Amino acid sequence: MTMILEKDPLSTLVSEIDDLFDIASGNGVSPGSIQSVISASVSRHFWLTPAQCQSNPDRYARHIIHADKQGRYTVAALVWKAGQFSPIHAHRTWCALAVARGRLQERYFKYDALEAAAYYQSSQEHRPGGGSCGAAGTHLVHQLGNPSGADAISIHVYGVDAAQMTTGVNQLVKLAVY
Repeated sequence: MTMILEKDPLSTLVSEIDDLFDIASGNGVSPGSIQSVISASVSRHFWLTPAQCQSNPDRYARHIIHADKQGRYTVAALVWKAGQFSPIHAHRTWCALAVARGRLQERYFKYDALEAAAYYQSSQEHRPGGGSCGAAGTHLVHQLGNPSGADAISIHVYGVDAAQMTTGVNQLVKLAVY
């Protein structure tokens, strides 16, 4: 009997993302398509290594788990301890995410260009397999975090080269004063 070996889940996710880029062929990949692929991957089973699940007691931890050789995107695992939230921010690039473990809350804000600040609008909870996505710009200002008592982990794909992860992703936005 011949056993068929499947690719590891991260390689499968990367292949599916690469396929989306091949299909788009210069027309731009839809962040929603990327988010669907991530959601499907994390819904099949939990596949991160113990090192990729390491948290930071002071702020959420970001582990780069794949850097596209062509610099089109970077895949990261974000690990959130209880009570950890990102700053309020927009993105300088497109982004897609799905929760792999635990639950996260995403808070949405409306950006006021005249005040250069954002007003709270609503929030949504994401559980494993759930997530969101968005294009670059201040039309999507949000904050993501872990309101629960247990660690949470999410998989994010950003439309930047791994070398730009620290400066090319988040654009911090101040909260408007009512």
